[in-house]
Amino acid sequence: MIYKIAYIEYHNTLPFTFGFKNFADHIDIELQTFVPSQCAVQFQKGEVDIALVPVATLQDLKDFRVMSSYCIGSIDRVETVTILSKVPINTATTIHLDPHSRTSNTLIKLLCKEYWKINPEFASGPTDYDKTTQLVIGDKVFELKKQYPYHYDLSEAWYALTQLPFVFAVWVYRSDVPPHVIEEIELLFDKSFNAKHLWFDEDVKIDKEILKHYLSKNIHFIFDDNMKAGLDNFLSRIH
Repeated sequence: MIYKIAYIEYHNTLPFTFGFKNFADHIDIELQTFVPSQCAVQFQKGEVDIALVPVATLQDLKDFRVMSSYCIGSIDRVETVTILSKVPINTATTIHLDPHSRTSNTLIKLLCKEYWKINPEFASGPTDYDKTTQLVIGDKVFELKKQYPYHYDLSEAWYALTQLPFVFAVWVYRSDVPPHVIEEIELLFDKSFNAKHLWFDEDVKIDKEILKHYLSKNIHFIFDDNMKAGLDNFLSRIH
């Protein structure tokens, strides 16, 4: 049987992509890439068996289990989930949301209320990177942040608020996926992390030194008890 997997084609998924491409010897898989919000939609619609989903969507999913070992999270700064602004955050009247991630859009509303103590309007709609204040996620932040004088890292703000790390996405699978398939996937992730010196031989779109720092210092992949505590705290706040 071929198992369909939805994941996010950002640089922060490079360890998972590398594992799928190089170590998936004992399972048949079909990889499909989407923006984060669409990964959850594909899973919810039953189009895929396994998916890397934004954590804010977990409350909407049915018939799923969470893989226990790996996630995409951050302790303090994450660099790629950021408010870019032409004015200080406390003077922003409107913040334009990023259509690609429900988790980041939810987090920014929580932080405005509980951390920055501001009450801006939140605008959605087509992406336009010439807005005065906007949330931007993913690889595009590296270039776009050069155009704005004010940057506010959402993971850094979350840590200042809670003293906990933040989990952006977790791997989920359908309850009817056989346990040995999940074990094989977690094993190939293990192999990929053991071979992390080879990740940077891949064709990447940003400077490799920047990428090495990003993946080793900003992104936290191990879904340990501390990360789970951060996730539980976030979900309880938005419930």
